[in-house]
Amino acid sequence: MPRSSKQEPDGSPCCIECSYDLTSLSAEGVCPECGTSISLSLQERLLRNEPHEWLALVAKGVRDWHRGLTMLIVLALITLIVGMIVILLEATGSLIDDVSPLAGNILTICLILALLAACVLYVRGVWLMTTPKADDTSIVGAIRVPARWLA
Repeated sequence: MPRSSKQEPDGSPCCIECSYDLTSLSAEGVCPECGTSISLSLQERLLRNEPHEWLALVAKGVRDWHRGLTMLIVLALITLIVGMIVILLEATGSLIDDVSPLAGNILTICLILALLAACVLYVRGVWLMTTPKADDTSIVGAIRVPARWLA
């Protein structure tokens, strides 16, 4: 069920600008405190009503977070597959001793660099997804600090 833009704990509607209690006021009027249209305060919060610059940042954050997470999953699968191949080659004795240390070092360096890139994308995505709006009225504010610390 969609949420209203603002409500008191008891469920009564509030002004989206100043949080004035709008319980007994007509939807066609304006807030007596700040003059904001009461109909705006009674509408559901929709993303189409949010600032476009903020939405673009959040969308970029979601894309970066998704790319970082996908890279981490792919890297985990690659590491698992390469590890299984190395174990099989060691078990059969067909691993060439002169080539394996060099190839292993190059592969390790590539995996570490890819892991760093994935982590940077992931953290950047979380950072952008939790960007506050200019007026700091987004519901993201409550989870911004924990999300950024956990990332």
